[in-house]
Amino acid sequence: MKYLNHLVNPDRLLLLWQAVDRKTNKLLGERFVVGEVRDESGQFYLHYFDGDDTQRAISQHGFTGLTAFPYAPDKTYNGSVKDALAKRVASPERSDYADYLRFYRLPTDRDLSLMQLLAYTGGGLAGDGFSFAYTFDKTTAPFDFTFEIAGFRHNEGMKVQPIMTLQTQPVTLVEEPSNLSDPMAVAVMYGDIKLGFVPKGLATAVKNAILHQHQVSAFITRINGTKERPSIHVMVEVR
Repeated sequence: MKYLNHLVNPDRLLLLWQAVDRKTNKLLGERFVVGEVRDESGQFYLHYFDGDDTQRAISQHGFTGLTAFPYAPDKTYNGSVKDALAKRVASPERSDYADYLRFYRLPTDRDLSLMQLLAYTGGGLAGDGFSFAYTFDKTTAPFDFTFEIAGFRHNEGMKVQPIMTLQTQPVTLVEEPSNLSDPMAVAVMYGDIKLGFVPKGLATAVKNAILHQHQVSAFITRINGTKERPSIHVMVEVR
């Protein structure tokens, strides 16, 4: 098992949201970029965007914001934001904390910041649809990161059988400027098979800050989920 070695320590993360099917508790389709979290010298701020993504999330899926921090146009929260976000990741006091880190391919011999844990684990909680994504602001190589392939079941990923044969296999990240749905899309290719995409939000950062400036290698690092709904994760090394 290969672990992340060069870690990003971000001071800004994008806040993403997916609608949740209340009957099955499964995430539905498109991710929306609805805000950001900033760490300013230990003071955390949560700011909601009032752009097209947020408005579509509201009109199509009834987006209302995080429970503790309801959405309002261009709203910024502080105060209890850090404490609330800390509940979205495992506490170092947990007896299985080392196993938690290893699951996400994180080193167990370092003290990781809350922003690092949110970025590298996604900070997701079952049933609320929120997650966090790197922006790579002011980040210099070398650094490593991971992401879950978006749209794996809806592209060509399910053609690879058994799915576990993908484990440790190299993949390439390919821009798709002619993609009619999203000209910022970045496809994840296994040979000539399109497994899916870099998730929305992260894809923009990958395209703008990484692909044209650095040497990039990527491979499948973790496969979870079920046979019908696999979750495929990629590790990226930027040099």
